[in-house]
Amino acid sequence: MRPHPAAWLRQPASCLGGRRRPARVHGNRVLVGDTPPSATGNQAAGFRLSDAPALRVQCMLNRGTLGRSDSVFAGPPAWLRDGGIVIAPATVTNFNTWYQVNGAITVAGEDLTEWAKWAAANDELPGGVCGTSISARALQRHVFGKDPAAGDPWGA
Repeated sequence: MRPHPAAWLRQPASCLGGRRRPARVHGNRVLVGDTPPSATGNQAAGFRLSDAPALRVQCMLNRGTLGRSDSVFAGPPAWLRDGGIVIAPATVTNFNTWYQVNGAITVAGEDLTEWAKWAAANDELPGGVCGTSISARALQRHVFGKDPAAGDPWGA
């Protein structure tokens, strides 16, 4: 049985929706370049936690539980193009700011932040938020495809 989303990690993610940079400190190790993390390691779970907020919001847009004209959007954000989220170096800060303000949006009984933690811990998208028609890997490519350092921390 999978843990409840709130049970995995209670402190906020330090880099919500953020991306790996050419060099980044993770724990006591420095990550360099666009080397993708192992899909089974703690490092991959940290990257999934970093990426999951954007994937959850994209799921909500795809399923219509969040609309581009909803009040949480004060005008068209730079990270939202043609109904899809595009996270790249030029848009990540804007998305992070939006998410920090709106991460408490509730869907399927939990807020987005808790679902992001659940997804990172379980290496999959939550069916209650995203349905079952798209994999985390496919959504990762869609949302982060314009970021050459994105990698793919999600399992097969």
